Amino acid sequence: MSWDATVPQSGDEERRARELSLRHTRPPTEVPGYDLTRFLGSGAFGEVWIGLDRNTGRQVAVKFYRHRGGVDWAMLSREVEKLVLLSADRYVVQLLDVGWESDPPYYVMEYIEHGSLEQSIQRNDARTVDQTVALFREIVIGLNHAHAKGILHCDLKPANVLLDQDAQPRLADFGQSRLTHEQTPSLGTLFYMAPEQADVKSVPDARWDVYALGAILYCMLVGRPPHLSDALLQRIAAAGDLPNRLKVYRQWIAQARPPDEHRRVSGVDRALAAIVERCLAPRPSKRFVNVQEVLDALRARDQARARRPLLLLGVLGPLLLLAVMSYGGWVAYRTALLESDKAVTQKVLQTNAFAAKFVAASVATEVERYYRAIEQVARDGELRQAIVDTVQQLAPLLSELADPHRPETDLQPQRRQFEREPVRQQLQQKIDALMTAPHLPTVASWFVCDARGTHLAGQFNQKLTSTVGVNFAYRTYCYGGLRDLDDRAARPMPAQHVRRTSLSAPLFSSTSDRWKIAVSTPLYQDAEAGELLGVLVLTVDVGNFMTFDSTDAQFAVLVDGRDNGYQGMILDHPLLTQIYQAGAGLASEFSKYRVTLPLRPEDNPVYVDPLGAAPGGDTYRREWIAASEPVNIQSREGEQAAAAVDTGLVVLVQEDKALATRPVQQLGHKLAGKGLRAMAGFLFVVGLLWYVVFRVQGGRRWWKPQRQGTGSSLATPTPPQAPSSTPNRNGV
Repeated sequence: MSWDATVPQSGDEERRARELSLRHTRPPTEVPGYDLTRFLGSGAFGEVWIGLDRNTGRQVAVKFYRHRGGVDWAMLSREVEKLVLLSADRYVVQLLDVGWESDPPYYVMEYIEHGSLEQSIQRNDARTVDQTVALFREIVIGLNHAHAKGILHCDLKPANVLLDQDAQPRLADFGQSRLTHEQTPSLGTLFYMAPEQADVKSVPDARWDVYALGAILYCMLVGRPPHLSDALLQRIAAAGDLPNRLKVYRQWIAQARPPDEHRRVSGVDRALAAIVERCLAPRPSKRFVNVQEVLDALRARDQARARRPLLLLGVLGPLLLLAVMSYGGWVAYRTALLESDKAVTQKVLQTNAFAAKFVAASVATEVERYYRAIEQVARDGELRQAIVDTVQQLAPLLSELADPHRPETDLQPQRRQFEREPVRQQLQQKIDALMTAPHLPTVASWFVCDARGTHLAGQFNQKLTSTVGVNFAYRTYCYGGLRDLDDRAARPMPAQHVRRTSLSAPLFSSTSDRWKIAVSTPLYQDAEAGELLGVLVLTVDVGNFMTFDSTDAQFAVLVDGRDNGYQGMILDHPLLTQIYQAGAGLASEFSKYRVTLPLRPEDNPVYVDPLGAAPGGDTYRREWIAASEPVNIQSREGEQAAAAVDTGLVVLVQEDKALATRPVQQLGHKLAGKGLRAMAGFLFVVGLLWYVVFRVQGGRRWWKPQRQGTGSSLATPTPPQAPSSTPNRNGV
């Protein structure tokens, strides 16, 4: 399909063209010196044959004008005149001979064997955008040569651009061309013709050819000319006479959306797209003034593309340098910050380790005080005698109470009976006195069990349900194991019992909703015989073990480090103190908040407080620096002198990491702020230098070349003059 949609011809013109198309079996006339070999094509006013020069054997093209008179003769004269002016120009098909007196008249041109650019586009010959621009540049150069000699083509289109053996363009068909001083209208081909050219009163203008150049480049990129549509063709066909058809064409282009399909072609940059769009501007004042400006725009685009690596280097170079420097500075900053943080952390660890030793010694003193107190009470002869009397006088009843096979409902009357016995009441008075004795430490409870683990008498700092007569042989403070037995009906005593003063595993009291630690010591009837009389026990509420001046940022924690089923359980903590001060208790699930032992600050100095996840423990949900120290007491009676005994308790001293390292963080923030200001200053200087370079270059943008001075005849549109003749209606 040809895109050369010419202005429709009259009926007479169509008849003449039909006659011409039928006469192609033999040439219209003989051409002296040439043998015409084959018919090439025909138009409204003539036909073209291929021939051979008899002297040189050179292949030529002969164009015949079928009618000597009127328009045909004027067209032949104009075309020959222009070809003579452009003789020896390598961008134009060369004129070889003219048959003025022949009937019909003809002229002989060199034959360009590779066909037209239109045929190449329709064949979809593969071309990259760069190859397309290179070919287009040659067309622009050729047209610029013609304009330089005062010739406006006025009918430039792909069909009138022939490709030689080197695929270089050659301009052809100057039948509609005009000299720059001529005022005769000239109609071109639809979709390549500027809208203002489509007027029977139009005056030739260099910007007509500029529009045609844009249409050609658009067609080369997209595959079809701009504004081509069936709707426009139908409106033109229905418009009636020639002036109306031209008016439809002008109005359509003026009102239509600017073509933009070329922008979606891969490889088309903004500069090239801008060149196409400026050439195709509907208003002549918005187009390039002349062909030279199109060439300048292409050259400016080439220069910009050639400078692009340098421009990118000029932009990216400082940015890359800034990035490298910033990265190096950031690495140095982070390294210094981390090293400083590490140094401060190690210093805090050392301080906390020293404090932990001090607190561990304080806890050891407290534990020893409990040990001494219970051992002192255990040596009290009156208490021992009261225990002996109770055990001996109530032996049958105690035997029944210790029977694991008796149901709980049967034991309740015996327990009430046992509790009311006078001899037991005397023992109870002895135990009651322990709670108020000034020489003894304040504890949660005192109580005594017999050799089978049955509770004989006890006193508690809270009014609780009586446990007198209940068997506690399964407890660690009675039978001496590391863990309470799961089977509460077990009776390991008296064969298995606590052998020396020791700490029990943590135990939960459902009556007081508190976790406790018991200190127990065995009671013997006869030290030499070693017969067990019973077990004396005191208990301390978890959370009341330590007295340590603490703050929200630094405090001590006591942890059970024994493998007793509660390893890592927190026994003392500021949160526990707060709970007790509020008069509340602890849920049995409190034991799940445990510390992972042993602490390894050398691997990870950051410690997470488990109670940060406990109800009310939000204050402790942060990072800490913690050091640990075991609680060791001096050996007891009967043990190796001066040997340290590990109680299994562990003291932690923890300090708020954010607060401890705040000076380092503040210094880091100051350094970061200075670095950002230095970076901003660097970018400002680079931007200022680029602004200066831009201003020195005159603020030119590569997609908007500067206009030439008005002194050039090609830079100024031809001034309008009155038309001297009627328009030529041909569009080949």
